[in-house]
Amino acid sequence: MQINKHFQSEIANYTQLLAEFRIKYFREFPYLYEGSFAYEQDYLAGYVTGKDAMLLTVSDNNEIVAIATSIAILGEADIIAHANEHLKDKVDLEKCAYLGEVIIAESHRGKGLSRKIFSTQEEYYKSLGYTSVCFLTVIREGNHPLKPANYLDPAVYWTANGYTKTNIISTFDWPTIQADGSVIEQQNEMVYWLKKI
Repeated sequence: MQINKHFQSEIANYTQLLAEFRIKYFREFPYLYEGSFAYEQDYLAGYVTGKDAMLLTVSDNNEIVAIATSIAILGEADIIAHANEHLKDKVDLEKCAYLGEVIIAESHRGKGLSRKIFSTQEEYYKSLGYTSVCFLTVIREGNHPLKPANYLDPAVYWTANGYTKTNIISTFDWPTIQADGSVIEQQNEMVYWLKKI
């Protein structure tokens, strides 16, 4: 498998694919996101023009099986709109990067790809002089009715790899799948994780 880095205007070549990955895989627990290409177009535009934005693709036999995003935390993009205010007392904002989506096709999970992707992102931002990285994860109750019986909480992995879960929470609205299969626009809480690099 090969990890490829994409920057600036080149990222635009992959936003359609990223949207497809997000719509397909973020339907799963814990995101439960009922996506649309109209929303994705606006949301992902920030990655194309964002400062120090990078998009990673992972290829296996010429098929992209994973995709990941990251961007400087200071900027105007919707993706990082909450972060500036919430993290200003925790990190040097000018030296902090936001790690966005890490989406891996189901067929390629459990093969160590997450570790390689995070490591590639961390090394890139460290090379630019960044001193910390952060990301957000969705908060769901442990007994959520849509939680799969075989769900593995990735928090164990993140903690083992040096990330610290904070008590800083942001709320985001998105069309959220309910236990009965219906979809409503719902506020979803997300918590920040931080790591010094």
